[in-house]
Amino acid sequence: MPTLKELNELKNKMKQGVSRKSSLSITEPTDEDMVAINKFSLRELKKEEVFILSIDACDNETDDRNYEPFNSKSISNMKDLYIGKTMIKNHNSRDVDGQIARVFASEIVDGGKKTGAGEDLKILRLKAYMLKLDSNKDLRAEIEAGIKKEVSTNCRAEKLICSVCGCDNMISYCRHWWGKVYNTEDGEKVCTFTIDGVKDVYEISLVAVPAQKRAGVIGVGDLSEGQDDDEPSTKTSEDSAKETNNEEDLKAEVDLRVKAIDAFLFCAKIQEGEKNHE
Repeated sequence: MPTLKELNELKNKMKQGVSRKSSLSITEPTDEDMVAINKFSLRELKKEEVFILSIDACDNETDDRNYEPFNSKSISNMKDLYIGKTMIKNHNSRDVDGQIARVFASEIVDGGKKTGAGEDLKILRLKAYMLKLDSNKDLRAEIEAGIKKEVSTNCRAEKLICSVCGCDNMISYCRHWWGKVYNTEDGEKVCTFTIDGVKDVYEISLVAVPAQKRAGVIGVGDLSEGQDDDEPSTKTSEDSAKETNNEEDLKAEVDLRVKAIDAFLFCAKIQEGEKNHE
């Protein structure tokens, strides 16, 4: 049976920082870019010294694989918070040599449709600059080749609202578990914890596996046009089978964790009752 400390750690992960996957591309620096970049450099950098990563950092669609979607308020909060933040590798914030770029500009792009929650789809697009160094030559080549393209945001939520009961899990814990299906007055509902507002952002990082389904390279060059959601799928039947198995494994893990919590709470109530009768 898990201890109270272990149970708290399971849900405390949500309070320690939320990571989201996204995508990047490379574009040439403009005069306007260089003005913004040189606000952060200790010497004036030239265009030929840098190249720009354009990053679709996250959006407010509800189909997040971690069952922790952002809402439009969170996207708006992060627009200003990300200016000046560092870009690293694998969310390893202790490795100073893992710093590869710095965010110098941001904007919110209209996705042109509604989200599952009925909001206008909003995409947070960041720009970060990298130096053209011999030491990052291989990394730049892998980015240009489309091998390394996924990135992940890392932030601290203001509120985490349960879709089943409305509880803010940044204040108190509800008994629902993200990803589990619950029977409600409105029928079956998959539990999500909506990130309602963002207090701070920590970094953005190169990672391997995307959580948001739209993760991928935006395109190289002009970033005036977004990613085409209607591109033909290259998924094979084997890929689909693997995704189904992963979803079943995730559901089984969630069910086990929920049962463990229920068992712990039941025992805790019995122990509390015994103490009251002593």
